Amino acid sequence: EPPAAPEELNDFDESTNVEHELSGLKFNAPKTWEVYAVEDGYLQLEIGYSYLATIMAIESNGEIKDIDEYTSIVLNAFKEEADYFSESSHIDTTVGGYPGIRIEAQSKTDSLEMRWLIYTIQYDTGYAAVCLSGSPLSPKSCLNDFEKVVSTVRYEPPVPVGIGETVDIIDDGVKLGTLTINSVSLTSDRNRFSDDDPAQVVIVNYTYENTDSSEDLYYFNANFQIIDAGGNVCDTYPADAGKAPKKTPKGAKCTAGEAFGLVEESEEVTIYFRTNMYDDVPAITFKVPVTAE
Repeated sequence: EPPAAPEELNDFDESTNVEHELSGLKFNAPKTWEVYAVEDGYLQLEIGYSYLATIMAIESNGEIKDIDEYTSIVLNAFKEEADYFSESSHIDTTVGGYPGIRIEAQSKTDSLEMRWLIYTIQYDTGYAAVCLSGSPLSPKSCLNDFEKVVSTVRYEPPVPVGIGETVDIIDDGVKLGTLTINSVSLTSDRNRFSDDDPAQVVIVNYTYENTDSSEDLYYFNANFQIIDAGGNVCDTYPADAGKAPKKTPKGAKCTAGEAFGLVEESEEVTIYFRTNMYDDVPAITFKVPVTAE
């Protein structure tokens, strides 16, 4: 006689669910799902003692050509941690109206057997993954709850920040300090030794304050990406931008300027700020007007 099917927990309740957020990726989960870990790029929720739900933050398109390649990257990461990993189902689907892939799999590491349900999702700006892992021997199941949680997953990019607005600098869920864009102004200064011929040169004046980090903060042009009105990614330009950025200890602040050459004349620019210049997804997005010199 086959073993009885595990009992479904059915803890998903719209009136008591808790909203979670990870770099603009939001979802609602039962209040009984407790935060287990928040690390670089992912959030884990513990479901009893048998299951973990893992949410992977948006990873920008970059060099990933499509959702199939992203899915392979996710699965290969799991395979590297297991002695055995096998897919039993791999189908195209949608999550919140966006293309997705649903995978069922099993793995074994040493004597630990695991059952997996994995969703990968393609958004306009990148990819995300939502995974459930647990023991196939558990007498309880949260598969129904997990499917309902997946149905609530949505990506809501942060609202762009404007001139003079001070925002927190967050890295891996930890506040380091604050950042303010004071102005973006035109300059007539041109460097006769530069081969660049930008349509306009702007000076981005900004202030960062170290409110919480035991290590010095230092943000310079590589932490900023400027997009002009034509959607062009703009390069730095060797013009006089005023004060240079400095290493800033806890309790101190620094006001500095950086010069960028715009490809097209613009009345407004978008500024992406990254706490680490190699990050795929910007920590803060600014939309700011370009003012006269």
